[in-house]
Amino acid sequence: MNRRWLMAVLAAQAVFFIGWAVQEESHRVDKTFLLATEPFDPRDPFAGQYMDLRYPAGDLDGSDVQAPVEGTRFAVKLENAGDTLVAGKSWPLWQAVTKTVVTRDDDGLYPAADGWARGEVSAGRIRFGIERYYFSEVRGQSLAGLRSGRFFVLAALGSDGKLRIKDLIH
Repeated sequence: MNRRWLMAVLAAQAVFFIGWAVQEESHRVDKTFLLATEPFDPRDPFAGQYMDLRYPAGDLDGSDVQAPVEGTRFAVKLENAGDTLVAGKSWPLWQAVTKTVVTRDDDGLYPAADGWARGEVSAGRIRFGIERYYFSEVRGQSLAGLRSGRFFVLAALGSDGKLRIKDLIH
């Protein structure tokens, strides 16, 4: 009886870790690059220190819809706008070149491998899910005084078209 129970527990752990590995593989990063920012720095005593970020890529200017409703899904084509020198290192700086409304059926037409990021309209902007960056008190001291245009987000575009924050570069 104890041996069966032990085997069941080991099998459950194996299934858990295999499932976790499959999920992580689906979030695999294909491209890493910098995005320009437009920050706003609140402090929430319940959530800790964080920075609300805005990106020029999230502006609805240049999209193929004049006044999209909340929840409208967008594919935003990001391309290398050239390299920029930040903290003594050259980084690829990407910017939005095309913004188009997509449906679930269109997803295959805008592959992440070609630089297409996924976003959704919220509060009059395209939001990519990377608009809030949390950090520790110690990291907050090094970020104190940052101003718009003076730092960048090191972002990663996953194979699923979602952007992820890797770091703040200043």
